[in-house]
Order: sequence, then structure tokens, then C-alpha cells
Amino acid sequence: MRIEGLPGLAVLVSFGALGVLATLRIAMLARRRINVLPIDRERRPTQVLIDLCFALSFVTLAYVAVAWALGYARALPEAWVRGGSPAAVQGVGVAVLVAALVLYGAALRAMGESWRFTIDREKPGKLVTGGVFAYSRNPIYVSLALFAVGLALVVGVVATALTAIIVVGYFPFLIRREERFLRSRYGAAYEDYCKRVGRYWTF
Repeated sequence: MRIEGLPGLAVLVSFGALGVLATLRIAMLARRRINVLPIDRERRPTQVLIDLCFALSFVTLAYVAVAWALGYARALPEAWVRGGSPAAVQGVGVAVLVAALVLYGAALRAMGESWRFTIDREKPGKLVTGGVFAYSRNPIYVSLALFAVGLALVVGVVATALTAIIVVGYFPFLIRREERFLRSRYGAAYEDYCKRVGRYWTF
């Protein structure tokens, strides 16, 4: 095993930090008997298929990025690992990863007990509008999109570029699905929130 210098170390540390943040929040909510992975029984078959494509793409992105970081890229199919980023682009990618993690942590903190992996139609928690949610209605998804872009910039191979595009392209579909639920659940309060705060960011 040979870590690919500082960029490779940044990829590994970023995945570790992302995992630790999510695990700590899962543990905190589990102690309060809150299910963070409820089953959304109202998803249509096409939505399930899109969700599965996203999951597969994110796992592939993670697999290729970690394999590259650990120096195992040669064990991957050659078509996956063509390309590579110059040092300047890798530096930008590391900065994007750091920004993504900071935003992710801030969003988790602001969400408190309302954080879920999927739509919780039975016990969704309160509508969160404070903290970083005063600037973005979807800071979790913005941070994960930034994370995918950061990985693609650091690693710079075909597989990370393609899977990052799929991951980023998935979030607008998920966001619109959640918006329909939030409008039906919170009504005028959510409509007022939408008028004040942008879907991705408020400038």
C-alpha cells in the first residue's frame, strides 16, 4: 500500500471525517429512539430505480477514489483510471473537500433531531430554518455534491468524473421529491421559507 501523497491522504481523511460525522449523528438519534432510515412507501418504481442508480454511483465513486488514494488504481479496469489531475487542480479539489465537510457538519448541527437519510412521513421532526439553513434549503445535498466534485478534481480519472456527474445530477430529483412532501407537511410555513431562502444557496 502506498498513499498517493497529500492528495491521497486528503481523500482518505475526507472519507473518514464524513463517516465520523454521520456515525455520531446516527448514534445520537438512536439513543433517542429516532429511526434515521425510515422506509418511504410512497416512492414510485422509477424513483426507487433512480435512488439505486445514485447509490451505485456513489459507492463506485468512493471505491475508485479510495483505491486511487491507497495506490491500488492499477488493479482497476484501465478505462476507469485514465486521466489524472495536475497538482493545481488537485489543490482546488482539496479545498472543495474541506468546504464540503465544513458545510456538512454545520448542516448536521442545525438539523438536530430532524436529520434523516430518507423522507420520514410519520415522524419527520420540525422544519429547520436556522443556522446554515438560513442560507440554503438543502445544505446537506449541496455539501455532498461539493464532496463528489472535490473527489473528482483530486483524483481526476474517468470513473470519478462520470460518477460525480451522476451523483450531482441526482440531487435535483431528490430535492423536488422532498419539496412536495415538505409543502404538504408544513404548508404556509414552508412556502414562506422558500420565498426567503434559495433551493441551493441564497445570494
